[in-house]
Amino acid sequence: MSKGKKEKSTEENSENSERDFVLDFLYHDSQRVGSFLSQFDPGFLKSVTRSEEARQSEVERAGRSFALGAPKVLGGGNESSEEASSGSSSSAQRVFDAYWMNARRLLNHLEERSMIQRDFEDAAIGQIVLIKGYLNIIDLVMFKEVWKIQSVQKKIKAGLMPSQPTSLMTSAQKAAQKEARENAEMFMDMVQIMPHSVHASMVTTSEMPQMVWCSLREEYLVTSASDLVLAHGKTLPGEWSILGIMNAHPEYLTPDMDNVVSDDGLTPGLMTSIVGQVSQMLSPMVRLALGRPAAASSITPLLIFREVR
Repeated sequence: MSKGKKEKSTEENSENSERDFVLDFLYHDSQRVGSFLSQFDPGFLKSVTRSEEARQSEVERAGRSFALGAPKVLGGGNESSEEASSGSSSSAQRVFDAYWMNARRLLNHLEERSMIQRDFEDAAIGQIVLIKGYLNIIDLVMFKEVWKIQSVQKKIKAGLMPSQPTSLMTSAQKAAQKEARENAEMFMDMVQIMPHSVHASMVTTSEMPQMVWCSLREEYLVTSASDLVLAHGKTLPGEWSILGIMNAHPEYLTPDMDNVVSDDGLTPGLMTSIVGQVSQMLSPMVRLALGRPAAASSITPLLIFREVR
């Protein structure tokens, strides 16, 4: 083998070794992935069909000549021929599900167009980001019925109320304890009817670790969230990647909006009604109890996967 061919072969082997892995998908939001792919191509694939057909035929010919009572030289003869054909054909058709192919195609399209922001700290709202780190899964659906258990309610209320004895409290402290008790009871009543979903959080493995939070839809998980919790607890082993859309920064990075002038005339009537006021009062409590932590960024996940080599 010549030196040039040997060097080329070495380069090809090194490239193949670098690509010697597959993606183990844990989450695939097929609707959003499809909506993006339809903007790159006229339409995204739902299935791929391959057809094969084989045909075999045989033809037999037979001929004869005969006379009509006159000498042949006078043209009184005639000829006839017969042809018979027989054959057979077979066909095979294979249909491939393009579900996972679309996930890889989206990654390729975004990579080719440099649309993936890997520097998470500089990511802007609405940008597509790719982050890597340690993944935590919390299945709150499992706990929806737990809040109704009296022993659990008692434990939670004890943690939400001051532990100082009543005999040592001032009148102001007693009033604060009464308010805390009422808030704890209201919280336990509310938490039973709040939306319970699957939550995921990630601590990135970058030089400046960041905390990222997102909500997952059960139908897009490859493995059910309850199975993941039963098998691994909270943290899944290994390094995982999340491809998603940046939609919120941590609260301490949010610009101060106190100086923004607002026109009350533009506020919808529902928001100024008693229903709107109660909603605005309770929404922070709902998020604090079952939503994004204040110190975490938030993304809308498209794909969650890891490399398997």
